[in-house]
Amino acid sequence: MRVVEVPYPVPDAHEVIVQVAAWLTCTHWELTLCDGVDIFERPGYPRYPLDPGWPGHEWSGVVAETGEGVSRVKVGDLVAFWGSAPGDKRPSMCSYLEYKVVHEASVLLFPAEHSFAGAALLEMLTSVCSSVVRAGSVAGKRIGVSGLGAAGLLCTQALRALAPAELVGFDPVSERRALALRAGADHTLAPDGPAWEALRAAPLDLMIDCSGAGAAISAALKVTNGRVLVFGVPHGPVAFGPDQWRSGVTLEGYGGRLRAAADLARHLLVTRQVDESLYVTHTLPLEEYPRAVDLLRRKEAVKVCFLPGGSGS
Repeated sequence: MRVVEVPYPVPDAHEVIVQVAAWLTCTHWELTLCDGVDIFERPGYPRYPLDPGWPGHEWSGVVAETGEGVSRVKVGDLVAFWGSAPGDKRPSMCSYLEYKVVHEASVLLFPAEHSFAGAALLEMLTSVCSSVVRAGSVAGKRIGVSGLGAAGLLCTQALRALAPAELVGFDPVSERRALALRAGADHTLAPDGPAWEALRAAPLDLMIDCSGAGAAISAALKVTNGRVLVFGVPHGPVAFGPDQWRSGVTLEGYGGRLRAAADLARHLLVTRQVDESLYVTHTLPLEEYPRAVDLLRRKEAVKVCFLPGGSGS
């Protein structure tokens, strides 16, 4: 990894230049790219060297310049990236940059007093909330979240705000289960043991899998009678046999990011229903990127916040 100089960007019509104030890591992207593995299992990928700014895509900052026709934001506004809006021709995965040029519709406005690190959670929370929105009303239902990394914890807090009757978190790592209780889970389970087996007799109404592990998805299908929505990029075979066929459980893919999910995500952040302290566990200068990757690899960090200018703690 190297810090390199790149040209200052030039905005086209309806684009803004944002001086980035905080970046957040995305564990799967950081680790797979460092290991030479493609998260989507495409032949011939990743292709190195990566373009400058890869693989950053979770960030916030202050609008420094606007292109022609910009009306949604103005210079000085605090904004965060939610995802590439229709018409945004810029690559979203090249965001470890001091100045990021992006379509105005790809960022949302935050109150000036909001923390940059908290606002930078918008992109991942939007992704997770896309599955939450697709789940429909969860009020009064028994809901599970499988895989309690950063995405699973965000999913837990988002669902908690929507009044389920019961919210259960599943993960083999006890420390992550403890975080899920702080995030609003009623209780948590390792995917084995007597309590897990008891769920087979009283299945959940809905499960959102945030792990992507084939074994975890297969397990979710055993303890859910309604729908299993897979948010995590799936890896490994998934077992769907006669028991699942008889129960009527359905298995659903991700389906892409929803604009409505960005509005929900922003609302949860601005109203503090999502607690950034659960996720932003370390702060480092961007120059210490290799240290951040090591913290993620050893599961000592949920997310690392990078700051420009050599600052950090």
